[in-house]
Amino acid sequence: MSLRFGHVPVVVASSPAAAKEFLKTHDAAFASRPLSAAGRIIVHYNAGIVFAPYGDSWRHLRKIATLELLTARRIDMFRSARMEEVRSMCRSLLVADDRETGIVDVRGRVTALTFNLITFMLMGKRYFGKDTENEEGARKFLEVIAGTFEVCGEFPIGDYFPWLPKFLDPAEHRMHSLAKSLHEFLGENISEHENKRKNNKKNNTDEDFLDILLSLRDNGDKHLQNENIRSVMTAVSNVMGYHVPRGTTVLINAYAIARDSTAWGDDALLFRPERFLGTDLDIRGRDFEAVPFGSGRRQCPGMALALTTVHLTLANLLHGFEWREPSGESIDTSKEQYELTLLLAKKLRLIATPRLEQGTL
Repeated sequence: MSLRFGHVPVVVASSPAAAKEFLKTHDAAFASRPLSAAGRIIVHYNAGIVFAPYGDSWRHLRKIATLELLTARRIDMFRSARMEEVRSMCRSLLVADDRETGIVDVRGRVTALTFNLITFMLMGKRYFGKDTENEEGARKFLEVIAGTFEVCGEFPIGDYFPWLPKFLDPAEHRMHSLAKSLHEFLGENISEHENKRKNNKKNNTDEDFLDILLSLRDNGDKHLQNENIRSVMTAVSNVMGYHVPRGTTVLINAYAIARDSTAWGDDALLFRPERFLGTDLDIRGRDFEAVPFGSGRRQCPGMALALTTVHLTLANLLHGFEWREPSGESIDTSKEQYELTLLLAKKLRLIATPRLEQGTL
């Protein structure tokens, strides 16, 4: 369907066939990203992979991500760290958040796990659990990340009514505050790594992603200034018989596509995982009935890392524990919280009962 957000024409693709047209057939024509307040403020004038317009700079940053940082070899290098973090989280589940009821805040535990994995790969640091760097600082940084996801999911007045004064846009003020905190946190880690490099305290065996980026920068990569490093760390065509004017923003409605009855049947809204048995459905961008990582030129470069981490974490949680709802509570999946990503409106509160001996978790 065709909409208009302020002065911006918008086309929404809500079926697998429409998604295929934009993400594959006409991928090159729609590979750029519209300029936005979030890209301008949070990642320093669209300096990163997510917000940068399609062009030489974006292609270079994407190449660094896929050939230097997120290769199969690099991901495998951190295999033992992933295993240990998941084991640590499973052991932590033996102590409930509410000891009287035994209730565990599953989202909080998984958030801490994810944060530890990412910061260890990026900066060689852990922030939650034993032998951590600065748990209080990490919690504040997580609040900044959560705030960033919230504000990026809001309706930014300036993006759609650019002639209005910026001081009228509440999202703009919040973005500046969040960006300041975000850049300070990442800037401190960049300075710390630079000092270690000067003092020869790093070697190839303990390189993290930030070391690699700094090495590329110091070896003359003009596309990798500090603002780019921080951001890496956080046309006309006719489509399906319709004329899509130049400058149109295309939104791929992955929510509707995953619930499309023509692709999934009349029971599309039912939790029925056995529907995938015996199928060769590919969620890596080849098929368009489900596009959790996108497809085409703008596909998520962290897909392999995400799948590896999710499978490892979920397998350990299901193998190591029996899960049940607290007495009198039920999991309500009908209410959602809209941000940059989609979350359950309420935290996932469950009771975990170990299925294994403590020493084997």
